[in-house]
Amino acid sequence: LGVPVNAAEAAKWYALAAEQGIPESQFQYALMLLDGRYVKKDEKGAYALMQAAAEAGNRLAQFNFAQLLVQQDPGDAGIAKAVSYYQRAAATGLADAQYAMAQVYANGVGGKPRDEVQARGLLAQAARQNYDTAQIDLAAWMIEGRGGARDLKSGFGWMKQAAEGGNVAAQNRLAKLYMGGIGTDPDPILAGAWYVVARRAGLIDPQMDDFLRGLTDDQTRQALQKANRLP
Repeated sequence: LGVPVNAAEAAKWYALAAEQGIPESQFQYALMLLDGRYVKKDEKGAYALMQAAAEAGNRLAQFNFAQLLVQQDPGDAGIAKAVSYYQRAAATGLADAQYAMAQVYANGVGGKPRDEVQARGLLAQAARQNYDTAQIDLAAWMIEGRGGARDLKSGFGWMKQAAEGGNVAAQNRLAKLYMGGIGTDPDPILAGAWYVVARRAGLIDPQMDDFLRGLTDDQTRQALQKANRLP
């Protein structure tokens, strides 16, 4: 009732294919059961199908099953159960899983020792796939010299890429890099412009508000003009 015929039909076919053990269908039908989308909600059934698809090698199922395990037990024990699934998905190149494993190694949780070199490598892998949160973290790590050599220029570059991709937090942090001349020449106009972009998106940073107020009238005018041309 009220469900599009094609959607209901698709759910039926996913269910049939899932019963036949087809991993992609198991994964898709598990998502439907989790959400109660076009079918009756069934978390237990979804859990079983997601695990089956994960064990069969479906990388999206591996990542999502790991997320379910952590959701069920947010503590270290839950992360420990999830790690093998995160690892398998990360090994296939799934950026979400690479980022998750970076957090595991960065914090030394889930039975894994703290390993910032490994974490930075995983952040780089995810960042290269345009995973903006990884780009921000990698930028910060490079600027701080965490998990490897300090590289201000590359750190600036990753932050700029995330900012240009539309990440508001990155836009604000890029403004601060321009303000401080970190990894680039100091540029109060671009600092102001990027902060204006972030502020228009709803981010408020008192430090950057003070910075904006300290610009000359001409600098403010130029910053606003540039902000209007930025992503």
